[in-house]
Amino acid sequence: GGGNDVGFADVIRSCALPGTCEIVSKSDQKLRYAARVQSQHKAYIALYTALHKASPNTKIYAIGYPQFVSNKPDPCAIDQGLNFEERMFIRHGVSYLNEVIRTAAETVGVAYLDIEDSLEGRNLCSYGRVPLIGSVHGITPLIPWWGIDTNGWKEALMSSVDPGSYHPNTGGHAQIQRYITAQLSERSLIDVNY
Repeated sequence: GGGNDVGFADVIRSCALPGTCEIVSKSDQKLRYAARVQSQHKAYIALYTALHKASPNTKIYAIGYPQFVSNKPDPCAIDQGLNFEERMFIRHGVSYLNEVIRTAAETVGVAYLDIEDSLEGRNLCSYGRVPLIGSVHGITPLIPWWGIDTNGWKEALMSSVDPGSYHPNTGGHAQIQRYITAQLSERSLIDVNY
């Protein structure tokens, strides 16, 4: 379950191109995408139930997703490729997916750890037009920009993007780890009931 199962990478890939991506500008596509996210609820319940059944004495924690893009209206750096409307759609998508994960976890008694705000202030576009700063990778090409043919450059660009793009970098993972540690210090690992 998660971002891969709802096609989040495809959404990001299409939104990283110049202009506003269709899923953001067309309400019927937004509704279909929301339904895809909601469809993961049963899959999460089945997953958590199967994990508990396979290992009944293991404490299971469901961890949500961080907001990896800023909600500031400032323009982004070139390596980040998302306009404000796209960023707000992505943020709403992350929040909605986290809500699906949280409610599924609560349904079966799995503890949910909320990391949604763990990257705030260091997520993409937090630094305006300054590239390569923060806790999240921007667009990371697998081939040099100058190696892209100008005919069909959009397709070439997006097919050459590293899967690590738009994911936390080393600093981002450290930030998330500190955020989780702080939450766990407020509760006992043995206080999870199934």
